[in-house]
Amino acid sequence: MTGILAVGLAGPAFAQASEDQSTSGDQKTDRQPAKADTSDIIVTGTRIRGLAAPTGSNLVTVSDEQIKATGATDATQLLNQTISQLPTFNTLAVGSGGEVNTVPRLGLRGFGNSAGNASGGTATLVLFNGHRVVFTGYGSSDVDPNSIPSDIIGSVQVMPDGGSSAYGSDAVGGVINFVTKKRFDGLEVHLQTNQADHYHANVATITAGKTWDTGSALVSVNFSNNNALLNKHRSWTSVDYTRFGGADYRQAFCPYGSFTVNGTAYAAPDFSALSERPKCEPNANSSLVPKQRRVNVFSYIEQEITPSLKFTVDGFYSRRESSFYTDLNALGTQVTIDATNPYFHPVDGETSQTVAFSYANALGLNRESPQELTSWQVSPGLSYDVDGNWKVSTNFIYGYSRADIHSRNVVSTALITPTNVNPYDTAQMSSALIGSVANFENNYYGVNTLKSAQVSADGSLFTLPGGDVKLAVGGELLRQKLETETRRGPIGTSSTTYLDSSRKVEALYGELYIPIFGADNAQPGLRSLDIAIAGRYDHYSDFGSTFNPRFGVNYRPVNDLLLRANYQTTFTAASLADSGLNANILQVIPVAPGVIKMYVAGTGLNLKPMKGKTYSLGFDWTPKAVSGLAVSATYWHTKLTNIISQALAAYGGSAFASATPYALCGVGYAQYSASANGACTQSQVQMIQDTLGAGNFQPGAGINSVADIFSSGTVISTLIDARRGNFGVEKISGLDFQVSYNRFVSFGTVFAEIGGSYILEKKIAPTPTAPFVDYLDGKVVNPQTSPFGFRASAGATAGPATVRVSMTYSGGYDIPPGTVGQTKIGSFTVFNLSGTLDLGSIAGNESNQLEFGVDNVFDVSPPWNSAQGTSGYPAAGTLGRLVRVGLRTKF
Repeated sequence: MTGILAVGLAGPAFAQASEDQSTSGDQKTDRQPAKADTSDIIVTGTRIRGLAAPTGSNLVTVSDEQIKATGATDATQLLNQTISQLPTFNTLAVGSGGEVNTVPRLGLRGFGNSAGNASGGTATLVLFNGHRVVFTGYGSSDVDPNSIPSDIIGSVQVMPDGGSSAYGSDAVGGVINFVTKKRFDGLEVHLQTNQADHYHANVATITAGKTWDTGSALVSVNFSNNNALLNKHRSWTSVDYTRFGGADYRQAFCPYGSFTVNGTAYAAPDFSALSERPKCEPNANSSLVPKQRRVNVFSYIEQEITPSLKFTVDGFYSRRESSFYTDLNALGTQVTIDATNPYFHPVDGETSQTVAFSYANALGLNRESPQELTSWQVSPGLSYDVDGNWKVSTNFIYGYSRADIHSRNVVSTALITPTNVNPYDTAQMSSALIGSVANFENNYYGVNTLKSAQVSADGSLFTLPGGDVKLAVGGELLRQKLETETRRGPIGTSSTTYLDSSRKVEALYGELYIPIFGADNAQPGLRSLDIAIAGRYDHYSDFGSTFNPRFGVNYRPVNDLLLRANYQTTFTAASLADSGLNANILQVIPVAPGVIKMYVAGTGLNLKPMKGKTYSLGFDWTPKAVSGLAVSATYWHTKLTNIISQALAAYGGSAFASATPYALCGVGYAQYSASANGACTQSQVQMIQDTLGAGNFQPGAGINSVADIFSSGTVISTLIDARRGNFGVEKISGLDFQVSYNRFVSFGTVFAEIGGSYILEKKIAPTPTAPFVDYLDGKVVNPQTSPFGFRASAGATAGPATVRVSMTYSGGYDIPPGTVGQTKIGSFTVFNLSGTLDLGSIAGNESNQLEFGVDNVFDVSPPWNSAQGTSGYPAAGTLGRLVRVGLRTKF
């Protein structure tokens, strides 16, 4: 028991632990919990009741104690601090201000959101209490993990081995199941404030519940808000890399225009001669973290109708309002003016000037892109205990989400001409002209619905000397739908494109558990041997059928050592955002002044499901000789085929994709290769635009149409077909490990743990016949994320106080030499301090607990990465040193 308690207190627990461990007499205290009855519990990854974990697999569990210790205010923060198998581990992951990745994606092993493997759908299945959850978004299909109050999460179960044999699609990378609390008596109020330099976040949660002899009910309501943190308040976001020996990527697009005449630089407003043109940070006033307000509600009810029949229902409601900010300097442009412009100001007898400027003086420092995400879901169910052995259960799900995304990270230059613009100071233009520049947005509106009905039965078939042979069978009907509305143009425009897509899924599944050796027939060297065989058949209305088996083995040669192995096939169906919507856009992306790259971006046609084959080998050791010690390790290997991605990711970036047949045309520039088809002609690009539709042009760099490109003399370096498709093969393997120790001492308890993940191999072939490219050695492709990360913590409990110190570490990695010659990204280590103090009863209430914490104690910045638009890891880096204080009061 102490081994199990240790991982519960110290960190994520690896669930396959010996049940034969006992606590010595001198360690038994009133702090030791009684052994829970797990005979009626179904854990993540299996359909069989009473198993500690799926046979042969590693189940990582983040306990209630660990959740509280992190001080996380939402599920994403919690996982990024505790689950090293996530590519966003040890980072600050936030959603985007655009139409894709609106909510942070949880991609175990990096499947679906890492270098070489990026899609609009998820490859990790996210569950609430074992239920599927409605997707949220427009251009990507993801579950918003932050839809329920963090206080109501009782534990998080993570199975990184895959789970298609139990759950079907989306479980190639694994399964993350948020298990909520289901019984609560009384009223609890939890207040928390978080403060960092130029940043604050406040959270208030109220939980109320009641239990009675035949049932229980609870409801939890959470309110949270935070201000926007701008890049300029974190020095590491500066793109002036000269401080690292790199280049200066600041731009001449500044609030006041600048130009060069006869080799001399000049800038408004005084037009004095300068040694060089002014440079401005393009992202200083963009949001590192968006402003956000959120309301979450969760409720759970259970009631015995008869001693054998029980009704349960859980549901949630979530509403998030966010504002993302884009620096106006990032939307800068240049224009050539002459004496026909009334604002023209010659300085050396010149007759024309090419002026670089931004609209910051006219519109302010940044543009705000508001979002509103709303989702709710209800999941009623009935379970019937047939004979004390077999149980029949039914469950229904109806979920709804709405995403209203206003992306205003562009300016409209439709009315701007070389004769009416004031590039020196845009604030001096007419109010009508200024209003027209700001009057443009891309409005993405997406509605997702989920309907599901499931029936299952499980129980014991017969008894072997090793124990009861158990069987679980079931069936599921699933309906998913995505409806979208797209508006591009003046704010509030009525020009709308309507598209929708849907699918039906019918599934049958079964799982057989066979304990060959157990307590009653154990032998020396063979204390237990269990086998599990599972399989699931899914029929999809849009691509056909698939069957995915799983085989697992647990072998215990001695009581305190468990050896395990499993093999399974997995699949992820193309999401409706990937394949269902035939909506594609032509994007303009600036590369350099007067140079752009273009993408045909959007969904693919006739996409096949991504398929995987996974096996893992591991052990769990809880030695009796060292009470309180638990050691676990797992080697895993996955091979994926028909990767759902896009050319930009499959080939390792747009520079590599520009050298493939996916480059439709382009003359090349810097790292971008010239297309074999030659330069892009106006008729060629216009034909692509006409095929997509006039409303599907996404402007950039002051270009609002195909005609603008060629009339301004802008160079198209490359035009890439970046629509979703099936790309090649990926091979990835690694090692997960966990060591924890817990011991009762004279003053209380001491504990320590370390757990992490190390990717040993990641190779991708962009087509089935292409050679594999190594995504770890840094010779050809930038890995973008660290292959090695771990979390270590240590602490003690003494009387009413508990203190923990934790360290999260992301290792450095090699990258291809860039224009500045950088060949290695440094490591990133963050120390956190947290603690609680039980204050007891105050003024007649039941209990009070004071919480405190300091995240990133030493205020370290992420390492420089010359391949990124800002320094640090791609996800967003760190908030810096953050101090949090909370109070939890129960009545």
